Amino acid sequence: MRICSSRHVLPALLFAACCGVPATAAAKFLLVPDQYPTIHQAIEAAGPNDTVRVAAGTYADNIILRPNVTLEGGWNAQFSERNPSKYSTTINGSTRGGYVVAGADQAVVDGFIITGGGPPMMMPDADVGPGVYCDSASFTVKNNVITGNKAAGIYARTCQLLITGNIIAANGKAGIFMEDGSAAQINGNLITRNLWAGINTGGEMPSKVEIINNAIHSNKKAGINVALATGLVANNLIYKNGEAGVRCGLADMQIINNTVADNGLAGVSVAESARPKSETISGKSSELKLPMIKNNIVTGNGEAGIKSFGGGYTYNILYGNNRVDGFYPDFLWYLRLQFGGYEDQATLEKTKNILADPLFVNPAQHDYRLRPGSPAIDGGDPAAPFNDKNFGPSLGSDLNDMGAYGGQYTVAENRPTNQPPQAQIEALKEQVYAGDKVVLNGAVSIDPNGDEIRYDWQLIGKPMQSMAALQPQKDGTCQLTADKGGQYAVQLTVTDRWGLQGKTAQLTVNVDPDKPPTAKISKPHDPSKLGQTVTLSAYDKNKQSGNELSYLWMIAKKPAASQAQLSAPNAERPSFVADAPGCYTLRLTVGNGKKNSEPDTAYFCTKESQVPGKRSVPDEYPTIQAALDTAEDGDDVIVQAGTYKENIIIDKAVNLIGVGNPVIDGGGKNADEAAVFVCYLDSKATGRVQGLTVTGGGAGQFGHGIQILNCSPEIVGNRITGNKHVGVGIHGQKGFTENAKIHNNYIYDNAIGVSNGLGAGGQIYHNNIYNNKVTGIGVRGLATPVVRNNAIYGNYIGIGVREEAYPTVEGNEIRDNITGIAVNPGTEGAAHLGASGSKIIVRGNIVRNNRKSGIFISSLNRSDLFVQGNSVTSNATTEESRSGGVVTGYPHQSLAKAFMDNNAVSGNNQRDIQLFHELGESAGTIGSSQGRRPNFQGR
Repeated sequence: MRICSSRHVLPALLFAACCGVPATAAAKFLLVPDQYPTIHQAIEAAGPNDTVRVAAGTYADNIILRPNVTLEGGWNAQFSERNPSKYSTTINGSTRGGYVVAGADQAVVDGFIITGGGPPMMMPDADVGPGVYCDSASFTVKNNVITGNKAAGIYARTCQLLITGNIIAANGKAGIFMEDGSAAQINGNLITRNLWAGINTGGEMPSKVEIINNAIHSNKKAGINVALATGLVANNLIYKNGEAGVRCGLADMQIINNTVADNGLAGVSVAESARPKSETISGKSSELKLPMIKNNIVTGNGEAGIKSFGGGYTYNILYGNNRVDGFYPDFLWYLRLQFGGYEDQATLEKTKNILADPLFVNPAQHDYRLRPGSPAIDGGDPAAPFNDKNFGPSLGSDLNDMGAYGGQYTVAENRPTNQPPQAQIEALKEQVYAGDKVVLNGAVSIDPNGDEIRYDWQLIGKPMQSMAALQPQKDGTCQLTADKGGQYAVQLTVTDRWGLQGKTAQLTVNVDPDKPPTAKISKPHDPSKLGQTVTLSAYDKNKQSGNELSYLWMIAKKPAASQAQLSAPNAERPSFVADAPGCYTLRLTVGNGKKNSEPDTAYFCTKESQVPGKRSVPDEYPTIQAALDTAEDGDDVIVQAGTYKENIIIDKAVNLIGVGNPVIDGGGKNADEAAVFVCYLDSKATGRVQGLTVTGGGAGQFGHGIQILNCSPEIVGNRITGNKHVGVGIHGQKGFTENAKIHNNYIYDNAIGVSNGLGAGGQIYHNNIYNNKVTGIGVRGLATPVVRNNAIYGNYIGIGVREEAYPTVEGNEIRDNITGIAVNPGTEGAAHLGASGSKIIVRGNIVRNNRKSGIFISSLNRSDLFVQGNSVTSNATTEESRSGGVVTGYPHQSLAKAFMDNNAVSGNNQRDIQLFHELGESAGTIGSSQGRRPNFQGR
């Protein structure tokens, strides 16, 4: 039998010397069944340093080893060949019950299938019966398959263990359970499908562990639970476990260079039961210590990536934790979801953690090796003790690769034949003129083995009299200043870390000696008045000395009633008379005697419109912004059907009205750009945005479809969709925003549907808010919106309240989200800044069919909460942890006042009210539920 043959299992590190395995020079060999019919009889006859060899077959027995005896399975019938994968040797203890194999001091069990551990005959219903049992001994367990035991695969109390090269699978409790001061080296095992944690610790005294190079996956509870242990967890693949990937306590524990992916709860979690006081978090306590969490890759876990009270972690890469659909590294809410409610951009940079896709080879098939170009390559702690040791599996330079395939504990792999790197050059500028700086990108070069590349740039050709030189950069790029027109020839040679050189790449840069001028029309800020003479102005921002510029002006479009003509079309400053209301389109081309510029276009519009109080786009004004710039308070800007690719600013109380559902497309840039920005700074005047599709808001912090700042417009009858960040955002002082009305809109397929912050008020009602990736309605930053009578469905969170905010949530239907309402500010220790009497009101809502929780109230919440008269039914539709109709008191006791009264909470998969800790100052009727204090031990 070949042990740990899966390609996902890292090879074993054998530490026989440290466990005192005896030398075999003087060993006597006892053969089963040739010399002894049973294993038990052979062991009884064995003395110190003897080896009992067992031929293939199944042996119904319960084995008690003797000190200094080695028990070997996997022999053929003639005892001429040993191969445990070929000659399966099974010890089945099911006929008698109890443990299957009991260890002894300096004993070894090697190469068996160990199964059938169960309760003793006199106690048939007892939940006991490990496969391997050890009490107060130094014992080695290697190269076995330990499966199908009623209790743990391996149980140890006050033992010293070497557990290496085993498959420990499908046992009734933990794969490995240690307690009461045990010390274990657990290396190179596959630990999977056990009904408790893969590795678990307990007892009165902490154990000491060294858990290295294991594959630990698909266990029902945690992958590794070392909450009652100290030591090292390094270079393990930990994935698809039902609860946390790694759970530890406040102790001297190093969690280094693991890949922790797709576990049910947090990737790495410091046990809630060991939560420190505030002074301990900052390191002032000598009794409790945050673990060292470093150089790990933590991705796709169901709750936080790392949950460690805001400390103890550096140089990790986190991606896609908390089941967020999408990647939003620039947003605070996303960052805090990765770290269990802590961190901001400044502290993220300080701790050197990274939010990025680690670029696994094939995560769907659990191949977590890194692809060349992964940000995890050389991304770990640069200190020498963490340097990579073996190439492969490590890639890049000697610097630490994050995850299980980097660092000092990696096991060497037989890498493919080294292939030469492939040099490639990419010019980042297509058209080059004399005097331009050209960036040449050699970082697109590829090493098929993923090794670090060294770049050697050479300028092998240039025009006569050119003084140009190359300026190589550390990032693999090179800068060329083309001082003359003509051809420049650049050559790049790349060499891998082993000295293997690839074929050179060459690139010819053609430089035009004659740079054309650039046309630019200068226009006044204010619109023109009817009958006013408009003087135009041109300037060339790239004027060339010695060349006189020529100008060609034209009126490309003008109002139908206009007879306007340019006074001097070839002058630098011509003029025309705005003789009719409307908009004039001017175009300018500039020449320098050799080349002409690209034309520049500008619009000059009159304050007066063709129909008083109304401005039509595109009939009268070519762009929406042109119409808005000339409009006055109270005007209607009528936009006809079509797509308008522009980012518009509404800085006055006008009505922007669509006819035929026109589309405003802001371009979807990765920047703080809104498609529509409303900011007219008036607390009383109201404008309206109606009948539009608004899309393409940017990905930055204020990249909204419609952004409202310090004003109270009415947003009605729109489709707001496809914005990278927020559909509609309301921000600013309550006095300016409390009359804002967001109603009767369809708001969908954004990251966040509606966002309220910076103290904003506003009224949000009668909207359909659905299929937003993160939150339907998000409230933060002392905002006080009224959210009433909306249909909110298909979002990750229906309504989310974080930081400190005081919404009124009333009469909504909140259904078919992951969580219906989440009061989870995501930050701890925040001061209560609200006005006297400020509270969150959740009243009269229908909260149904939400997959995880109907209402989730985090204990991090600091705002007072009033929950009354809600119907909370048919939630918790799956068996996820911490799910229910109403879930509160997690992760620890709340410090806020919560009042829950007269709510109809029923039919929530037998988890109507889940109270994990008593509320700090709870009042009113909170309801009752059996088993509402789950035991997290073992998670």
